[in-house]
Amino acid sequence: LFDRSGFRGPFQIAIAEDWSKPVAAVISSWRDVLGVPIDVIPWPTHSPPAAPWELGWIVVTGWLPGYPDPEYFLRLLLHSDSKTNLGRFKHPDYDELIERARQARDDRARLELFHKADRMAVGEQAAIIPLAYGRSMAFVKPWVKGWWEFGKTSVSFADLVVDPSSPRV
Repeated sequence: LFDRSGFRGPFQIAIAEDWSKPVAAVISSWRDVLGVPIDVIPWPTHSPPAAPWELGWIVVTGWLPGYPDPEYFLRLLLHSDSKTNLGRFKHPDYDELIERARQARDDRARLELFHKADRMAVGEQAAIIPLAYGRSMAFVKPWVKGWWEFGKTSVSFADLVVDPSSPRV
C-alpha cells in the first residue's frame, strides 16, 4: 500500500525532546523497512507551532486519561467535533460509531461499538499509532488518607489527611 501511494518522502516527524530516545527505534525501522527519508523536527512542548499536523507532519505526543472509559480516548482524541482532536482526524463512519456507543443503553453493546471504533481508527485508518502504554506510580504511606489517581494524579495535596493514630514505620 505504501508503494502504491506514490509517497516518496520525506516523512516529517515532530517530536518533543522527552520522546526522542523512545521513538528513535521506530524512526530507524521506518527508514530501514520503508526506505524513506525521515526529517526529525524538534517540537517545543511549551510553545508548539500552531498546527504541525496541518503541515503534514507526524506528531509524537502523549495522552493521559482523566477517567477509565474508552469514550475518553476515542471521542476526545478522534471525533471530528472534539476540541481535543488535534490531528484533525475526520471520518463520518467513525463519528457514527462513537455517537452510537455514547447513546447505547447496554454496556456490552456500548463496549463493542467502542471496540469497532478503536479498530477502525488504529487498524484501518491509522489515525493514531499507539507506541507505548505508560503508567504513573505513587508510593503512599498507610497513614496518608485521600490519595487517588487514574492515569494522572488528580488529587489535590490540600485534600490529603495524615492520620495521627496510624503507626509509623
